Amino acid sequence: MEKEKSYLSLIALSYIFPIPNIQKTAAFYESVLGFRAVECLECKEPCICLYQDNIEILLLQSNSDRIQPNRKLYGCSYEAYIYCDDQKRLEQELSAKG
Repeated sequence: MEKEKSYLSLIALSYIFPIPNIQKTAAFYESVLGFRAVECLECKEPCICLYQDNIEILLLQSNSDRIQPNRKLYGCSYEAYIYCDDQKRLEQELSAKG
């Protein structure tokens, strides 16, 4: 039996990262990686939104200074995966920027 397709289409996805210091992290993404940061600090859940091309990353203020990556919590190594035209070149550029 064929599954009925919804009339709605999915458009985008935002990655959400809990971070101990969202201002410091946003400054790194802006100055080193070229993202544009938009502060939403007056919201119910204060955050900073990072934008570049079609990517949106939300930095939420963590209630802990210790962040556990997925590889430690669940045994898998990715928090998010961003697709681009030339993954190898992107990795080289980001590695060169620290």
